[in-house]
Amino acid sequence: MDRKRLRSYWRTLVSQTSENVLSVLFLSVGRESPEAIGYNEKGWARPRFTVNSRAGPLRTQMDKIELPDETVFYDEPCPRCRSSLRYVKRSDPGKVFCDGCGYVEGEEPAAQCPIQEADALIGTWRLVEFADLGNDGKWQYRFGEHPRGYFVYDATGHVHIQIMKFPPLAPFPEAKLDVGNPPSPEHALAAYTAYVAYFGAYAVDAETRVVTHHVEGSLAPDFTDTDQPRPFKLEGDRLEIGDGKTWRRVLERVR
Repeated sequence: MDRKRLRSYWRTLVSQTSENVLSVLFLSVGRESPEAIGYNEKGWARPRFTVNSRAGPLRTQMDKIELPDETVFYDEPCPRCRSSLRYVKRSDPGKVFCDGCGYVEGEEPAAQCPIQEADALIGTWRLVEFADLGNDGKWQYRFGEHPRGYFVYDATGHVHIQIMKFPPLAPFPEAKLDVGNPPSPEHALAAYTAYVAYFGAYAVDAETRVVTHHVEGSLAPDFTDTDQPRPFKLEGDRLEIGDGKTWRRVLERVR
């Protein structure tokens, strides 16, 4: 059954189903994060398709979810953990509760529950800025104002980082690596300073907002077998690594 026919089927079902039953219906049809039953601007209940890789394709689930009375599900994913299991109490419409990480949108930061920063970092991040504060008080861009690169934090606890200067260097005419001809010392130094690459494991301290890269291998030998703590700030699909005052690396989530 294709997605269009499924939507038609569920519209028919919704018209014949009470609100109480709708609040516990979920449909798994894909691969991303779950979405639940929502309400449009007129207050009508409508189903949305949830994605759950463990549920299998086109499999329906009837889960009894214990939520407060007078609760409706919220459309937008959590800005902290990206969970779609968010809801609003009709008695307190100014707050949006996340069942995934405990974040309550609309409350003061001090009242928030700890968030799952380790899980929130998982994914591929595209580098958009690499800046360090120079001695003259101005931001310096070692890899250019539009560098290329990716930071990958995977679900197994490993990190992979590649950064390249842009515009890229021109090919070295004397270098033929496939036949064993290396670049000149000057060209080798230029290539070395125009690229960063390392890999290893990582650990997140959610309270201090620090991710530590345990470097196992690096293009720069002095990085190998070292721990590199990195303060970070995560806002939705924007990740900023650094203290923000003397150095910063800005990345955006790849989707």
